[in-house]
Amino acid sequence: MTITTYADQIWIKSGCRQFEAQTLSYLKSRISKNTKTLITLVDAVPNNYKNYEIVITDNILKGDYINLSPEFWGSFSYCPEYQNTIPTKLFNCFIHRTGFLRQMWFYELYRRGLLNYGAVSFLLDYRENAGYDKNWNTVEEKQKLFQWIFDKGLDEFLPEHEILKNQVPYRNFDKDLDQTVVDTKISLVLETYYDREAIAFSEKVFRALQLPRPMLLFSGIGSVNILKNLGFDLYDDLVDHNYDYIENPIKRQLKILSILENFKTFEYSDEVLLDFEKRAEKNRNILFELKQNWPARLEKVTQQIEMLTGK
Repeated sequence: MTITTYADQIWIKSGCRQFEAQTLSYLKSRISKNTKTLITLVDAVPNNYKNYEIVITDNILKGDYINLSPEFWGSFSYCPEYQNTIPTKLFNCFIHRTGFLRQMWFYELYRRGLLNYGAVSFLLDYRENAGYDKNWNTVEEKQKLFQWIFDKGLDEFLPEHEILKNQVPYRNFDKDLDQTVVDTKISLVLETYYDREAIAFSEKVFRALQLPRPMLLFSGIGSVNILKNLGFDLYDDLVDHNYDYIENPIKRQLKILSILENFKTFEYSDEVLLDFEKRAEKNRNILFELKQNWPARLEKVTQQIEMLTGK
């Protein structure tokens, strides 16, 4: 077995990583080294963010902070390429990083007999600061990591674990991510952060929004509502997003899985394909407009920083 990655259009076509790096560099240049400042782009701020004098982020937070959103999210604007045809699979779910609850998602998909209905990956990547006690880079090491996480309290999934432990890292599709999404009925998006006070969005959300398929979003509480308030089409007429306010993450997970299973009966037609394409175009236009408005937002942010620092 070899570890395989996949082509992901949004990184290349949007230039979001370069945009993020340039923005971070600029913001750092505007802050005095003597000011206790937290700058976080895309990733969620730490839970102690209120201890900082100045917080600059695109996250949605409670309290006072310098807010870069929603205009900063325009950095994910791009023109995807795909063939919008009748889907052959129920859903897509791309799990790049590992973790306790992410491994639970993988077990649950297998337990419910959904793996073969979906385009699924579980690559067991991880952040170096995630608390794991060593590097886990080869296939054999990642399988040991899979076992190590299981041993942390996932005994209820022992039958699933015994079947899956030799199949990871897992991937059952070979197209690029955009075409894989369009070849499914609905996207199951597991955001990086789901259990913080902050709500942080990454390319996962904005890829799904710009493609002509509905989405189920596992993220911070109220995330779906934030996107809807910005005008994005979340296919409310077809998808029940009441899970968005379920506080317990496991109960929220189970509710999302139930909605996913119910989507098996949804039928695509040429009319549906056309309708969904119009919705995706609307979402792309919103992100493009946010991108166009970014310079004005950055100027406002610069003025806020100057007022707070006297620089």
